[in-house]
Amino acid sequence: MYESEDLIILDQMIQDSAKVPLTEAYGKFQVELRETHGVNYEVTIKNIPKNTLVIKSDEFPAPTKFFQGTQGECKRADYLIISEDNQRKFIIVIEMKAGKAIEKEVIYQSTEGFRMLNRLL
Repeated sequence: MYESEDLIILDQMIQDSAKVPLTEAYGKFQVELRETHGVNYEVTIKNIPKNTLVIKSDEFPAPTKFFQGTQGECKRADYLIISEDNQRKFIIVIEMKAGKAIEKEVIYQSTEGFRMLNRLL
């Protein structure tokens, strides 16, 4: 499925329950991201490269047995999108919010998303 060896290895490392499959519509790929905490809603990203791995990073358990959580170290972004297209690599961290978000919380979640990527890569 993946052309990139890096994505093949990541795909093998991550549980299927923590991955979001791409779907094909009109000959192009897309992914549907869902927010199920609180208000339920979804966002569709269209024209996504086929060589893309989408990870539900909030499926990973928070390290609450080790960290206090006072500095956002137990937060996680909702999704990590890792993609490669024409020798270019893209990494996108997505945090979905319904309504008004607290800026500090979103920063914590995004920062932890990047930290998770560092652990994976």
